[in-house]
Amino acid sequence: MDHHRKRKLVALLILAPTIPELLTGSTPLWELANPLNALILVILYGFPAVILREYVRERGLGRHSLMFLGMLEGVLVEGLAVNTFYSDSQAKLGLFSSYGRFLGVNWNWALYLTLFHSIYSVLVPVMLADSLYPDGPLVGKRVRRYMMVAVAGVVLLFNLSGDTYWPAFPYYLLSIGMALLIILLSRLQEDRPMIWDGLRFPPGKLYLFAPLFLVVAFFGLAGHVHPLIHAILGTVLYASLYNTLRSLRDDWRIPRDLLAGLSVTGLIVAFLSTRYYVIPPAIAFLVLLSYWNRRIGGSEGIRMD
Repeated sequence: MDHHRKRKLVALLILAPTIPELLTGSTPLWELANPLNALILVILYGFPAVILREYVRERGLGRHSLMFLGMLEGVLVEGLAVNTFYSDSQAKLGLFSSYGRFLGVNWNWALYLTLFHSIYSVLVPVMLADSLYPDGPLVGKRVRRYMMVAVAGVVLLFNLSGDTYWPAFPYYLLSIGMALLIILLSRLQEDRPMIWDGLRFPPGKLYLFAPLFLVVAFFGLAGHVHPLIHAILGTVLYASLYNTLRSLRDDWRIPRDLLAGLSVTGLIVAFLSTRYYVIPPAIAFLVLLSYWNRRIGGSEGIRMD
């Protein structure tokens, strides 16, 4: 493996878990100092990001397809590993332990976490890594098979842990069914526009997407409107980003703006929720974005399609 491929692979394996975990406060920085915790997160987040990136590249698909397939990461983490799709723990889920809960499933939580992971655990890390280093394959098919085995092992370990919620067996089948549905829909939409194709998020305002999405999802409307309205608004936001990704060619600005919005939102949430440990990683990501901007600003970056 050449030097650039190694750097890109390491960057992707680091960015995939740290963006969604550190910037939301889900995993404090000191927990990542534990090598075992760091390894588990790299396997659970980084390996799927690499696998999906290679799949999309080999099929000649665009970044919108990467984001769509990235929903598999949300199902993997929240529906099969930590099982928050089904947990009734108010301590862990807050109002989402009851808001939008029906037949033992936290539907609104499941929707928004699936969409969130597809953007910030897959799309943004992959596009940031691709914008820094030349395009090309990262790992071969044999390595990807080993990665899949490792991911399955980590998911199994989570389900054997006493700290993880254990739903009834049919709920695991439901999560697998969700994953299969995502794969089926991704194949159907490869050469077709998404529904509401005219819906676009303003390209020059993508830095506003993360604040808007997180306010609608967790900090503003959740609990104040009917769960169905809450779900529709999230779907519309996601569709607008999907269509924007499908139409834009200026790749390097997309992840930069999305990550900048998430970093600033992380700072705001840190003060509002007094989770001040989010502040250092948020500032670190803003510094990283400044470096990114100087290195690749003004260029078109590396395109995936």
